[in-house]
Amino acid sequence: MNYFKKLLIFICLVFMSIHGFSQSIKVVIYRPNRWAGKPYGIDVTCNDTYIAKLPNKSAVTCYFQNEGLLKIGIKQWYLVEDYQLTIKKGKTYYIEVPQIAIKSESIAIEEINTFSEKRRFTFKDDINNPVVEKVESNYAEKSKIDTVKQIIYINKEQTNYQYEAASDIDNNIPIISQSNEMQFAFIIGNEDYSSLQKDLKSEMNVDFARNDASAVREYFIKTLGIPEKNITFILDGTFGQIIQGISKFNLIVKNTNGKARIYFYYAGHGLPDEQTKEPYLMPVDVSGSNLNSAIKLKDVYSKLSEFPCERITVILDACFTGGGRNQGLFAARGVKIKPKEELLEGNIVVFSSSSGDQSSLPYKEKQHGMFTYFFLKKLQESKAEITYKELSDYLKEKVALESVLINSKEQNPQVNVNPDIFNIWGNWKF
Repeated sequence: MNYFKKLLIFICLVFMSIHGFSQSIKVVIYRPNRWAGKPYGIDVTCNDTYIAKLPNKSAVTCYFQNEGLLKIGIKQWYLVEDYQLTIKKGKTYYIEVPQIAIKSESIAIEEINTFSEKRRFTFKDDINNPVVEKVESNYAEKSKIDTVKQIIYINKEQTNYQYEAASDIDNNIPIISQSNEMQFAFIIGNEDYSSLQKDLKSEMNVDFARNDASAVREYFIKTLGIPEKNITFILDGTFGQIIQGISKFNLIVKNTNGKARIYFYYAGHGLPDEQTKEPYLMPVDVSGSNLNSAIKLKDVYSKLSEFPCERITVILDACFTGGGRNQGLFAARGVKIKPKEELLEGNIVVFSSSSGDQSSLPYKEKQHGMFTYFFLKKLQESKAEITYKELSDYLKEKVALESVLINSKEQNPQVNVNPDIFNIWGNWKF
Protein backbone atom coordinates (compact mmCIF):
# COMPACT_ATOMS: atom_id res chain seq x y z
CA MET A 1 0.00 0.00 0.00
CA ASN A 2 2.80 2.38 0.93
CA TYR A 3 4.40 1.60 -2.42
CA PHE A 4 1.26 2.59 -4.39
CA LYS A 5 0.89 5.74 -2.28
CA LYS A 6 4.44 6.80 -3.04
CA LEU A 7 3.97 5.99 -6.73
CA LEU A 8 0.77 8.05 -6.85
CA ILE A 9 2.46 11.00 -5.11
CA PHE A 10 5.41 10.74 -7.52
CA ILE A 11 3.07 10.73 -10.57
CA CYS A 12 1.21 13.76 -9.19
CA LEU A 13 4.46 15.64 -8.60
CA VAL A 14 5.69 14.85 -12.12
CA PHE A 15 2.34 16.00 -13.58
CA MET A 16 2.42 19.19 -11.52
CA SER A 17 6.00 19.83 -12.52
CA ILE A 18 5.27 19.35 -16.23
CA HIS A 19 2.15 21.47 -15.99
CA GLY A 20 4.11 24.15 -14.10
CA PHE A 21 6.81 24.29 -16.74
CA SER A 22 4.26 24.46 -19.52
CA GLN A 23 2.86 27.57 -17.86
CA SER A 24 6.25 29.02 -16.96
CA ILE A 25 7.68 32.20 -18.44
CA LYS A 26 10.94 31.89 -20.33
CA VAL A 27 13.40 34.79 -20.35
CA VAL A 28 16.59 34.42 -22.41
CA ILE A 29 19.28 37.00 -21.60
CA TYR A 30 22.04 36.76 -24.15
CA ARG A 31 25.15 38.48 -25.39
CA PRO A 32 26.29 37.96 -29.00
CA ASN A 33 29.85 38.43 -30.15
CA ARG A 34 29.41 41.74 -31.93
CA TRP A 35 30.81 43.59 -28.91
CA ALA A 36 34.48 43.04 -29.74
CA GLY A 37 35.53 45.67 -27.21
CA LYS A 38 33.73 44.07 -24.26
CA PRO A 39 35.48 40.79 -23.47
CA TYR A 40 34.76 40.96 -19.75
CA GLY A 41 31.87 39.18 -18.09
CA ILE A 42 28.72 41.13 -17.36
CA ASP A 43 26.97 40.22 -14.09
CA VAL A 44 23.24 39.62 -14.54
CA THR A 45 20.68 39.72 -11.72
CA CYS A 46 16.94 39.10 -11.73
CA ASN A 47 14.91 40.73 -8.95
CA ASP A 48 18.20 41.47 -7.14
CA THR A 49 19.29 37.81 -7.17
CA TYR A 50 22.55 36.96 -8.94
CA ILE A 51 21.94 34.81 -12.02
CA ALA A 52 25.11 34.50 -14.08
CA LYS A 53 28.20 36.15 -15.52
CA LEU A 54 27.94 36.62 -19.29
CA PRO A 55 31.12 36.87 -21.36
CA ASN A 56 30.87 37.46 -25.11
CA LYS A 57 29.00 34.70 -26.94
CA SER A 58 26.92 33.51 -24.02
CA ALA A 59 23.36 33.30 -22.76
CA VAL A 60 21.40 32.45 -19.66
CA THR A 61 17.81 31.14 -19.78
CA CYS A 62 15.58 31.70 -16.74
CA TYR A 63 12.13 30.23 -16.04
CA PHE A 64 9.65 32.19 -13.92
CA GLN A 65 6.38 30.91 -12.47
CA ASN A 66 4.78 34.25 -11.58
CA GLU A 67 3.59 37.03 -13.85
CA GLY A 68 4.44 40.63 -13.05
CA LEU A 69 7.32 43.07 -13.07
CA LEU A 70 10.80 41.60 -13.54
CA LYS A 71 13.84 43.74 -12.71
CA ILE A 72 16.95 42.81 -14.67
CA GLY A 73 20.28 44.18 -13.44
CA ILE A 74 23.37 44.56 -15.64
CA LYS A 75 26.71 45.32 -14.01
CA GLN A 76 30.15 45.63 -15.59
CA TRP A 77 32.84 47.68 -13.86
CA TYR A 78 31.48 51.25 -14.10
CA LEU A 79 28.30 50.25 -16.00
CA VAL A 80 25.42 49.56 -13.58
CA GLU A 81 21.91 49.63 -15.01
CA ASP A 82 18.50 48.23 -14.09
CA TYR A 83 15.75 47.45 -16.59
CA GLN A 84 12.14 46.52 -15.95
CA LEU A 85 10.09 44.08 -18.00
CA THR A 86 6.45 42.99 -17.48
CA ILE A 87 6.35 39.22 -18.03
CA LYS A 88 3.29 37.03 -18.73
CA LYS A 89 2.74 33.26 -18.64
CA GLY A 90 3.29 31.27 -21.80
CA LYS A 91 5.55 33.96 -23.27
CA THR A 92 9.25 33.88 -24.19
CA TYR A 93 11.37 37.03 -23.98
CA TYR A 94 14.74 37.48 -25.66
CA ILE A 95 16.87 40.24 -24.16
CA GLU A 96 20.22 41.30 -25.58
CA VAL A 97 22.83 42.93 -23.34
CA PRO A 98 24.53 45.30 -22.76
CA GLN A 99 22.08 47.71 -24.36
CA ILE A 100 18.95 45.68 -23.46
CA ALA A 101 16.72 45.47 -26.48
CA ILE A 102 13.76 43.09 -26.72
CA LYS A 103 14.34 41.33 -30.02
CA SER A 104 11.99 39.68 -32.48
CA GLU A 105 11.67 35.95 -31.92
CA SER A 106 13.09 34.90 -35.29
CA ILE A 107 16.26 37.00 -35.03
CA ALA A 108 16.84 36.03 -31.41
CA ILE A 109 16.25 32.30 -31.93
CA GLU A 110 18.68 32.31 -34.84
CA GLU A 111 21.36 33.77 -32.57
CA ILE A 112 20.50 31.59 -29.59
CA ASN A 113 20.63 28.43 -31.73
CA THR A 114 24.31 29.05 -32.40
CA PHE A 115 25.06 28.54 -28.71
CA SER A 116 26.51 25.18 -27.71
CA GLU A 117 28.11 23.45 -24.74
CA LYS A 118 25.01 23.64 -22.49
CA ARG A 119 25.42 23.45 -18.72
CA ARG A 120 22.37 22.96 -16.54
CA PHE A 121 21.96 23.70 -12.85
CA THR A 122 19.32 24.92 -10.40
CA PHE A 123 19.11 27.25 -7.44
CA LYS A 124 16.67 27.86 -4.61
CA ASP A 125 13.36 29.47 -5.46
CA ASP A 126 11.70 32.03 -3.20
CA ILE A 127 8.65 34.27 -3.17
CA ASN A 128 10.49 37.44 -4.21
CA ASN A 129 12.45 35.76 -6.98
CA PRO A 130 10.30 32.98 -8.50
CA VAL A 131 13.02 31.48 -10.66
CA VAL A 132 12.67 27.72 -11.05
CA GLU A 133 15.71 26.88 -13.08
CA LYS A 134 18.40 28.42 -15.24
CA VAL A 135 20.40 27.05 -18.14
CA GLU A 136 23.65 28.72 -19.11
CA SER A 137 25.04 28.23 -22.62
CA ASN A 138 28.27 29.27 -24.26
CA TYR A 139 29.63 29.21 -27.78
CA ALA A 140 32.18 26.49 -28.39
CA GLU A 141 34.90 29.15 -28.68
CA LYS A 142 35.01 31.80 -25.99
CA SER A 143 36.40 35.23 -26.72
CA LYS A 144 39.94 35.96 -25.75
CA ILE A 145 40.48 38.61 -23.08
CA ASP A 146 42.96 41.29 -24.06
CA THR A 147 46.11 41.62 -22.02
CA VAL A 148 47.66 45.00 -21.38
CA LYS A 149 51.22 45.12 -22.59
CA GLN A 150 53.64 48.01 -22.93
CA ILE A 151 52.99 48.23 -26.67
CA ILE A 152 49.81 46.82 -28.19
CA TYR A 153 48.80 46.58 -31.83
CA ILE A 154 45.29 45.57 -32.83
CA ASN A 155 45.95 43.89 -36.16
CA LYS A 156 48.81 42.78 -38.34
CA GLU A 157 48.64 45.79 -40.64
CA GLN A 158 49.47 48.12 -37.78
CA THR A 159 52.65 46.27 -36.80
CA ASN A 160 54.23 48.12 -39.73
CA TYR A 161 53.84 51.44 -37.92
CA GLN A 162 57.14 52.93 -36.87
CA TYR A 163 57.56 56.14 -34.92
CA GLU A 164 59.85 58.44 -36.92
CA ALA A 165 61.58 61.59 -35.70
CA ALA A 166 59.90 63.79 -38.31
CA SER A 167 59.82 67.18 -36.59
CA ASP A 168 61.93 69.34 -34.31
CA ILE A 169 60.27 68.07 -31.12
CA ASP A 170 61.04 64.46 -32.09
CA ASN A 171 64.73 65.28 -32.00
CA ASN A 172 67.03 66.64 -29.31
CA ILE A 173 64.81 65.39 -26.50
CA PRO A 174 66.28 66.52 -23.15
CA ILE A 175 67.59 63.69 -20.98
CA ILE A 176 67.67 63.88 -17.18
CA SER A 177 70.16 61.87 -15.14
CA GLN A 178 67.82 60.13 -12.69
CA SER A 179 64.44 58.46 -12.68
CA ASN A 180 61.62 58.49 -10.14
CA GLU A 181 60.26 55.04 -9.26
CA MET A 182 57.02 56.58 -7.96
CA GLN A 183 56.08 58.04 -11.35
CA PHE A 184 53.72 56.09 -13.63
CA ALA A 185 52.22 56.87 -17.04
CA PHE A 186 49.34 55.52 -19.11
CA ILE A 187 49.64 56.67 -22.75
CA ILE A 188 47.02 56.04 -25.45
CA GLY A 189 47.22 57.02 -29.12
CA ASN A 190 43.98 56.14 -30.93
CA GLU A 191 44.42 56.91 -34.62
CA ASP A 192 42.93 54.13 -36.76
CA TYR A 193 39.18 53.79 -36.23
CA SER A 194 38.27 52.71 -39.75
CA SER A 195 40.09 49.34 -39.69
CA LEU A 196 37.79 47.94 -37.00
CA GLN A 197 34.69 49.87 -38.08
CA LYS A 198 34.11 49.19 -41.75
CA ASP A 199 31.31 51.75 -42.01
CA LEU A 200 33.75 54.58 -41.24
CA LYS A 201 35.79 56.40 -43.85
CA SER A 202 39.53 56.80 -43.31
CA GLU A 203 38.94 60.55 -43.06
CA MET A 204 37.39 59.87 -39.66
CA ASN A 205 40.70 58.60 -38.29
CA VAL A 206 42.75 60.86 -36.01
CA ASP A 207 45.81 62.03 -37.94
CA PHE A 208 49.14 61.64 -36.10
CA ALA A 209 47.65 60.29 -32.83
CA ARG A 210 50.16 57.43 -32.86
CA ASN A 211 53.00 59.90 -33.44
CA ASP A 212 51.70 61.97 -30.54
CA ALA A 213 51.57 59.05 -28.14
CA SER A 214 54.99 57.77 -29.25
CA ALA A 215 56.64 61.18 -28.79
CA VAL A 216 54.98 61.66 -25.38
CA ARG A 217 56.37 58.29 -24.32
CA GLU A 218 59.89 59.38 -25.28
CA TYR A 219 59.60 62.62 -23.28
CA PHE A 220 58.09 60.88 -20.27
CA ILE A 221 61.00 58.43 -20.13
CA LYS A 222 63.88 60.75 -21.04
CA THR A 223 62.78 64.14 -19.75
CA LEU A 224 60.42 63.40 -16.85
CA GLY A 225 62.37 60.37 -15.65
CA ILE A 226 59.50 57.89 -15.62
CA PRO A 227 60.92 54.34 -15.63
CA GLU A 228 60.04 52.49 -18.83
CA LYS A 229 58.58 49.60 -16.83
CA ASN A 230 56.15 52.07 -15.22
CA ILE A 231 54.62 53.04 -18.56
CA THR A 232 51.60 51.39 -20.15
CA PHE A 233 51.59 52.33 -23.82
CA ILE A 234 48.69 51.51 -26.16
CA LEU A 235 48.30 52.35 -29.83
CA ASP A 236 44.78 52.05 -31.29
CA GLY A 237 43.31 50.73 -28.07
CA THR A 238 40.13 48.68 -27.84
CA PHE A 239 37.64 49.01 -25.02
CA GLY A 240 39.09 45.94 -23.28
CA GLN A 241 42.67 47.16 -23.42
CA ILE A 242 41.88 50.66 -22.16
CA ILE A 243 39.64 49.39 -19.35
CA GLN A 244 42.37 46.98 -18.22
CA GLY A 245 44.89 49.81 -18.23
CA ILE A 246 42.64 52.03 -16.11
CA SER A 247 42.01 49.20 -13.65
CA LYS A 248 45.75 48.58 -13.46
CA PHE A 249 46.43 52.22 -12.62
CA ASN A 250 43.69 52.20 -10.00
CA LEU A 251 45.60 49.37 -8.28
CA ILE A 252 48.92 51.19 -8.69
CA VAL A 253 47.55 54.22 -6.87
CA LYS A 254 46.00 51.98 -4.19
CA ASN A 255 49.33 50.24 -3.51
CA THR A 256 51.66 53.24 -3.49
CA ASN A 257 50.30 54.73 -0.25
CA GLY A 258 49.70 58.21 -1.61
CA LYS A 259 53.22 58.57 -3.02
CA ALA A 260 52.50 58.06 -6.73
CA ARG A 261 52.61 60.65 -9.48
CA ILE A 262 50.29 59.53 -12.25
CA TYR A 263 50.30 60.81 -15.84
CA PHE A 264 47.42 59.95 -18.16
CA TYR A 265 47.77 60.97 -21.81
CA TYR A 266 45.12 60.40 -24.49
CA ALA A 267 45.09 61.35 -28.17
CA GLY A 268 42.06 60.21 -30.15
CA HIS A 269 38.36 60.75 -30.59
CA GLY A 270 36.08 61.95 -27.84
CA LEU A 271 32.29 62.18 -28.02
CA PRO A 272 29.52 63.71 -25.94
CA ASP A 273 26.23 62.06 -25.12
CA GLU A 274 23.64 64.04 -27.07
CA GLN A 275 21.20 64.07 -24.14
CA THR A 276 23.35 64.32 -21.00
CA LYS A 277 26.37 66.11 -22.59
CA GLU A 278 28.61 63.62 -20.73
CA PRO A 279 32.02 63.34 -22.47
CA TYR A 280 33.35 59.90 -23.48
CA LEU A 281 36.70 58.53 -24.65
CA MET A 282 36.22 56.45 -27.81
CA PRO A 283 38.11 53.15 -28.18
CA VAL A 284 38.87 52.27 -31.81
CA ASP A 285 36.38 49.39 -31.81
CA VAL A 286 33.40 51.40 -30.52
CA SER A 287 30.90 53.11 -32.78
CA GLY A 288 29.89 56.69 -32.21
CA SER A 289 26.28 55.51 -32.24
CA ASN A 290 26.79 53.22 -29.23
CA LEU A 291 28.15 55.16 -26.27
CA ASN A 292 27.16 52.30 -23.96
CA SER A 293 30.41 50.70 -25.11
CA ALA A 294 32.53 53.86 -24.76
CA ILE A 295 34.32 55.09 -21.62
CA LYS A 296 32.94 57.96 -19.58
CA LEU A 297 35.62 60.52 -18.90
CA LYS A 298 34.35 61.06 -15.38
CA ASP A 299 34.80 57.33 -14.70
CA VAL A 300 38.44 57.60 -15.75
CA TYR A 301 38.92 60.48 -13.32
CA SER A 302 37.09 58.57 -10.61
CA LYS A 303 39.23 55.46 -11.00
CA LEU A 304 42.50 57.42 -11.05
CA SER A 305 41.58 59.47 -7.97
CA GLU A 306 39.77 56.81 -5.94
CA PHE A 307 42.74 56.43 -3.57
CA PRO A 308 45.13 59.08 -2.18
CA CYS A 309 47.79 60.13 -4.67
CA GLU A 310 50.51 62.78 -4.60
CA ARG A 311 49.48 64.06 -8.02
CA ILE A 312 47.48 63.09 -11.12
CA THR A 313 48.17 64.88 -14.38
CA VAL A 314 45.79 64.29 -17.29
CA ILE A 315 46.67 65.50 -20.80
CA LEU A 316 43.88 65.20 -23.37
CA ASP A 317 44.52 65.91 -27.06
CA ALA A 318 40.91 65.23 -27.96
CA CYS A 319 37.77 67.27 -28.20
CA PHE A 320 34.41 66.09 -26.89
CA THR A 321 32.11 68.03 -29.17
CA GLY A 322 31.71 65.47 -31.96
CA GLY A 323 34.36 67.17 -34.09
CA GLY A 324 37.91 65.94 -34.63
CA ARG A 325 41.25 66.47 -36.38
CA ASN A 326 39.79 65.46 -39.72
CA GLN A 327 36.16 64.53 -39.33
CA GLY A 328 34.64 63.60 -36.02
CA LEU A 329 32.58 60.49 -35.42
CA PHE A 330 29.53 62.77 -35.62
CA ALA A 331 30.73 64.34 -38.87
CA ALA A 332 28.11 62.68 -41.00
CA ARG A 333 25.40 64.37 -38.96
CA GLY A 334 27.15 67.73 -38.85
CA VAL A 335 26.61 67.89 -35.09
CA LYS A 336 28.70 69.64 -32.49
CA ILE A 337 27.76 69.60 -28.83
CA LYS A 338 29.33 71.51 -25.97
CA PRO A 339 30.26 68.83 -23.41
CA LYS A 340 29.52 69.09 -19.71
CA GLU A 341 32.50 70.12 -17.60
CA GLU A 342 33.40 67.50 -15.02
CA LEU A 343 33.81 68.25 -11.32
CA LEU A 344 37.12 66.83 -10.16
CA GLU A 345 38.17 65.27 -6.87
CA GLY A 346 41.63 64.62 -5.47
CA ASN A 347 44.99 66.05 -6.52
CA ILE A 348 44.17 66.08 -10.21
CA VAL A 349 44.90 68.61 -12.96
CA VAL A 350 43.50 68.19 -16.47
CA PHE A 351 45.12 69.90 -19.48
CA SER A 352 42.63 69.83 -22.37
CA SER A 353 43.44 70.67 -25.97
CA SER A 354 40.32 72.73 -26.72
CA SER A 355 37.29 74.25 -25.06
CA GLY A 356 33.60 74.85 -25.65
CA ASP A 357 32.39 73.61 -29.03
CA GLN A 358 35.84 73.68 -30.68
CA SER A 359 37.70 70.88 -32.43
CA SER A 360 41.22 69.71 -31.58
CA LEU A 361 43.23 70.16 -34.76
CA PRO A 362 46.41 68.76 -36.37
CA TYR A 363 49.69 70.49 -37.11
CA LYS A 364 50.26 68.71 -40.41
CA GLU A 365 53.69 70.13 -41.13
CA LYS A 366 54.97 68.72 -37.81
CA GLN A 367 52.95 65.47 -38.08
CA HIS A 368 51.47 65.92 -34.62
CA GLY A 369 48.38 67.29 -32.99
CA MET A 370 48.58 71.06 -32.52
CA PHE A 371 48.17 70.78 -28.74
CA THR A 372 50.62 67.90 -28.28
CA TYR A 373 53.23 69.59 -30.43
CA PHE A 374 53.32 72.71 -28.25
CA PHE A 375 53.04 70.71 -25.02
CA LEU A 376 56.19 68.80 -25.96
CA LYS A 377 57.85 71.92 -27.39
CA LYS A 378 57.65 73.59 -23.98
CA LEU A 379 59.03 70.51 -22.23
CA GLN A 380 61.88 70.51 -24.76
CA GLU A 381 62.71 74.20 -24.37
CA SER A 382 62.47 74.24 -20.59
CA LYS A 383 63.91 70.75 -20.04
CA ALA A 384 60.77 70.22 -17.94
CA GLU A 385 61.90 72.90 -15.48
CA ILE A 386 58.51 74.55 -15.58
CA THR A 387 55.48 74.99 -13.34
CA TYR A 388 52.01 73.85 -14.31
CA LYS A 389 50.82 77.46 -14.42
CA GLU A 390 53.66 78.45 -16.77
CA LEU A 391 52.82 75.51 -19.04
CA SER A 392 49.13 76.40 -19.00
CA ASP A 393 49.79 80.03 -19.91
CA TYR A 394 52.15 78.99 -22.72
CA LEU A 395 49.67 76.52 -24.23
CA LYS A 396 46.78 78.97 -24.10
CA GLU A 397 48.83 81.62 -25.88
CA LYS A 398 50.70 79.53 -28.46
CA VAL A 399 47.98 77.07 -29.47
CA ALA A 400 45.33 79.79 -29.73
CA LEU A 401 47.44 81.91 -32.10
CA GLU A 402 49.07 79.15 -34.16
CA SER A 403 45.77 77.36 -34.69
CA VAL A 404 44.31 80.45 -36.34
CA LEU A 405 47.47 81.05 -38.41
CA ILE A 406 47.83 77.42 -39.55
CA ASN A 407 44.29 75.98 -39.54
CA SER A 408 42.22 79.18 -39.73
CA LYS A 409 40.19 77.92 -36.77
CA GLU A 410 40.14 78.73 -33.09
CA GLN A 411 41.46 76.22 -30.59
CA ASN A 412 41.77 77.36 -26.99
CA PRO A 413 43.29 74.92 -24.49
CA GLN A 414 41.94 74.92 -20.96
CA VAL A 415 42.83 73.61 -17.52
CA ASN A 416 40.42 72.00 -15.07
CA VAL A 417 41.35 71.35 -11.43
CA ASN A 418 39.71 70.29 -8.20
CA PRO A 419 38.71 73.54 -6.40
CA ASP A 420 40.43 72.21 -3.27
CA ILE A 421 43.85 72.59 -4.93
CA PHE A 422 43.07 75.78 -6.81
CA ASN A 423 45.69 77.81 -4.91
CA ILE A 424 48.52 75.27 -5.17
CA TRP A 425 48.36 73.42 -8.50
CA GLY A 426 50.00 76.25 -10.45
CA ASN A 427 53.25 75.89 -8.46
CA TRP A 428 53.58 72.18 -9.17
CA LYS A 429 56.56 71.23 -11.31
CA PHE A 430 57.11 68.29 -13.62
